[in-house]
Amino acid sequence: MKNKALIIIVLLIIVFLVSCSTSDERSNKSIGTSENKIVMDYKIPNDVSGQPIEKELKRICEEHLKKHPDIGTPNELQLIYTTYNFPQPDGSSAFVFFIANRSGFDIEKDMTLKINMTYKDKVVYKDAGYFYDVSAYGSIPNNYITPISLMMDKKQIETLLGSGKNQKDVKLYVDAYIEDK
Repeated sequence: MKNKALIIIVLLIIVFLVSCSTSDERSNKSIGTSENKIVMDYKIPNDVSGQPIEKELKRICEEHLKKHPDIGTPNELQLIYTTYNFPQPDGSSAFVFFIANRSGFDIEKDMTLKINMTYKDKVVYKDAGYFYDVSAYGSIPNNYITPISLMMDKKQIETLLGSGKNQKDVKLYVDAYIEDK
């Protein structure tokens, strides 16, 4: 633990209902509505650059920022649950989450996220670890979101979506450990 600076972020997720039907292509990815508001932007992880999924992730980020230009909480690093997912042949699905960085500083070091997520008091993730490797994915500038995917098996998907889609019942708690190198 001596080599790691601990930042504990306990948060209650802001839940968003999002539609995947918009096909709005825009050349400018910066989105903001007022000079007084923080303009959030997005950054696609380096490891998907040039891959077919890159275009889809850009569309998801643009669509989400258009609907929620003030995503995240000031002075915090948050993990935001979205309803976007990519079904896999085995019945599992890769769900898109956003790391929203409004912490006041750029994330330039590797970090480990410990994720706990419930839906109507049923566990979806319990102490699930996610390692964000800056050398593979890139840094996360302040006032940016970056998409990540978390796999859910059939049981987790059924827990989350099987009882209906009232996303207000989703609770997400995350501890972030940023490595001190």
